[in-house]
Amino acid sequence: MNKNYYVVAFICTLINANPHDPDTLFAQAQYDQAASLYEQYIQRASVNYAQCLIALGLDEHNPDHWLKAWPAFDERLPLEYSLNKREPLLKPLPYSQDPSGCIILARTEYGAGDTYTFVRYLKLLKQMGAKKVIVMLQPSQRFLSHMLARCNYIDQVIEHDEVLPFFDYDVYLMSLPGLISTKGITATTPDTVYHSDAPYLYADPDAPIKVAPNKVNIALSWRASKNPVAGGTRIIDRDIPLELLLNALKDIPNVELYSIQGSRGYPVKRSLINTTPPTDMCDIIPDDAPNIIVVHDDKDKPLKNTMAIIAQCDAVVSVDTGYANLAAAMGTRTFFLLKKENCDMRWGTQRNITPWYDSAVLLRQEVEGDWGKPLDELREFFFYLKKHQ
Repeated sequence: MNKNYYVVAFICTLINANPHDPDTLFAQAQYDQAASLYEQYIQRASVNYAQCLIALGLDEHNPDHWLKAWPAFDERLPLEYSLNKREPLLKPLPYSQDPSGCIILARTEYGAGDTYTFVRYLKLLKQMGAKKVIVMLQPSQRFLSHMLARCNYIDQVIEHDEVLPFFDYDVYLMSLPGLISTKGITATTPDTVYHSDAPYLYADPDAPIKVAPNKVNIALSWRASKNPVAGGTRIIDRDIPLELLLNALKDIPNVELYSIQGSRGYPVKRSLINTTPPTDMCDIIPDDAPNIIVVHDDKDKPLKNTMAIIAQCDAVVSVDTGYANLAAAMGTRTFFLLKKENCDMRWGTQRNITPWYDSAVLLRQEVEGDWGKPLDELREFFFYLKKHQ
């Protein structure tokens, strides 16, 4: 990766930013609108520059990139305030502020996978002496309330529409790496900088669901949510066809498969199409494909059964989605199936291990759209596991 990566990233932000051309608006003397778009372009370039530095830090094992990246990554916040109507911080936690003795309100952002990844830094805040850590969930993440309430480093979980309790400072969750890195916590290796400390999310010990004994138990997630890139219209597709995944796993001796997709995808065998009319959420699979046990959660206790299955499985195999981050944050062996393009900056571009999670293995496409190599590597692991059990 080189400086051309930055140029490409910047051009991509301009393409994705807005259908209007600020130069045209300027020529038409629409100065307010033109100035607003120019400002957005600058902010987007800064955010993409930060993401390039984070990816470079992973590829080159260089924590200096990390320290430069996070202040630039905070340029996402003005964009979120203006484009996605995200609430501005009321008492922003300064980079120079010692959190010792303070009550910190941490606001979640983006997807659940981002919360699973970055909630680890709340544990660090407590270790640094924060008096109280409160998590405020955005509306789409209400289902995380029960899980986060079990974490002993979180003192209180509130939802977006609740009355705010007293706090000294508030911060968006994905800003914490940069804020904490300035407080003398960082060392000279990315493993320390990234604070890989799994497990830091935990299954409910009272969950009654159990995996099959004496089996190779594997949990699967093959679909990711297709949300637009923040502020734009481009959709990122990270899915793998379920039939391909099952074909790679079907010959593994004594295997038991579990779907942790929730409502995002249901496997349906071809012979059952007439009795189970397919929908966009159905994945048609061959009749000789291995059976998949679909894990369901109660509405009043989201993720309880899913997390119990993850905790008991030998491994989780998933595309880059919240379930993969959840499994890795719980310390379960997790295989991330990554596309060559549209790969999140957290995974870099080269390595098969990641300092984010000790239990994670990154299986990458070498050619966009070709899952052959990562699925071959996946099969090799499970045959090795079975041989040495």
